[in-house]
Amino acid sequence: MTSAQEIIIAEQRGLKTTARIVAIFWSFCWILFGIISGVGESIGASKTITQTAFPGIIYLVLSILAFRNDGLGGLLIILAGISTTLYFILQTGSLSLLEMVFMLLYTTVPALLVGFLFIASWKLRKSDHNV
Repeated sequence: MTSAQEIIIAEQRGLKTTARIVAIFWSFCWILFGIISGVGESIGASKTITQTAFPGIIYLVLSILAFRNDGLGGLLIILAGISTTLYFILQTGSLSLLEMVFMLLYTTVPALLVGFLFIASWKLRKSDHNV
């Protein structure tokens, strides 16, 4: 194995590890946020899970999928982040600029970051076969 291949493998592992850590942390933040929101609104256990913690559970499932297939998983995480943002915009109607920025920072930016990290890891792994 050449030193170039070793560097590519190390970079790919670093990207994938970083993506995994951020994805799991972000998923659990969503789940925790959902549970706290549900408890605060006193909507009961079943509604808490289905209405508020569900996005976090979806992100957790997509993150686990990305562990197995980083290219496809990364793309699905990006699409889920954009979809979540669009859903919140459509559900809440008009938002102030500050609310919009917060929503983008909380919903879309982490999804884009994690998704692109998984895709970059996948591309590096694919390029490793061509070196």
